Amino acid sequence: MGRGEAFIEYFVGQNDIYVFVITHRDFEVLAFDKDFPLEQWVVGLRDAVGQFQFSSSNRDSLCQVYNQLGYGLYQKLMAPLEALGLPEHLTIVPSGVLGFLPFDALLTAPPPAGCNFSGYSYLVQRYDISYGYSATLQAALLGRPTANLDFAGFAPAFQSGPFPELQYNASLLEAVKSITGGALFLGPDATAEKLRAAAAQYGLFHFATHAEANTEEGDFSFIVFSNGQGGYDSLFVKDIYLLPLQAEMAVLSACETSVGTVYQGEGIISLARAFLYAGANSVITTLWPINDAANEALMKSFYAYLKKGHTKSEALRLAKLQQIGQGGRLNAHPAYWAAFEPIGNMRAVYPKSWWLLAVGLGGGVFLLGILMFRRMGKKAG
Repeated sequence: MGRGEAFIEYFVGQNDIYVFVITHRDFEVLAFDKDFPLEQWVVGLRDAVGQFQFSSSNRDSLCQVYNQLGYGLYQKLMAPLEALGLPEHLTIVPSGVLGFLPFDALLTAPPPAGCNFSGYSYLVQRYDISYGYSATLQAALLGRPTANLDFAGFAPAFQSGPFPELQYNASLLEAVKSITGGALFLGPDATAEKLRAAAAQYGLFHFATHAEANTEEGDFSFIVFSNGQGGYDSLFVKDIYLLPLQAEMAVLSACETSVGTVYQGEGIISLARAFLYAGANSVITTLWPINDAANEALMKSFYAYLKKGHTKSEALRLAKLQQIGQGGRLNAHPAYWAAFEPIGNMRAVYPKSWWLLAVGLGGGVFLLGILMFRRMGKKAG
């Protein structure tokens, strides 16, 4: 555990909540009464936030639910920990239903009247938060070597059938490729077979597609690919476990990729967890269906910050803060940014030395051009 970092693991019992807080110099155990309907509050907050972007008639009521539960859950789950003096970088291992909670969106102060979400005080403004499924898995992920950084993006086309069209998924990946380089598998080329063939060849994956969570049987959650013939093919959790991944990061910008069945002591059986076990060092995943346009904007910012040398969680946090700062009264709402959660090894994909070198080389070329221009001007004179 490095300086400026804390590892926080929750355990939810029948009547109590226990929290283990580990920093580079301290180990604390906190216990407090579960004197509130935890599951009802967590599910209520997640639903109120996730539904806001697709609702126009009951936004005021959804706002009020979020206001109450966002601040209430902060007071119950985070305020007692802050009395310890938490560092900026937090790795949270949730327990049970807490796996469905977007900690970033908790409210650190009572929200002002009027549902002006750009003026809210969010936990993401205080902390850089990432997640783990267990201390054992987190330790294993931190011990894995860095994978190659070749990028592969998958974006099936949805023009008919049971899944709605994703208007921006191909353009998003084209924008990402302009930042990272790599290969794109678009439309009919975005097949599960192409993924199986690419699994061991690429180190950065982005899936801009549909997914469906099975909350009764997490192993039956699936992510959607093209079948290459105008139809669709589903890759289930059990199939993902068999992929020979050697990936530094997999981004799952699809609906509800972090949702699945809760098994006490094991975390959530989900698509995200399957990618980690298949060989991904980290996963960026989602807690609820995402607005297609908001997804594109946030992901473009995320990759831009990633390329500058920020860690994965820092890059995602900066993209979220940018959305809050620029979103205005309504689009700063957490529905448009808090669904994304970073899980696993958060080390930087592109070292900051690379970014500084690129900037330095660019500046050097610019200065060299000025000197040559001046010299040519003197000769002409």
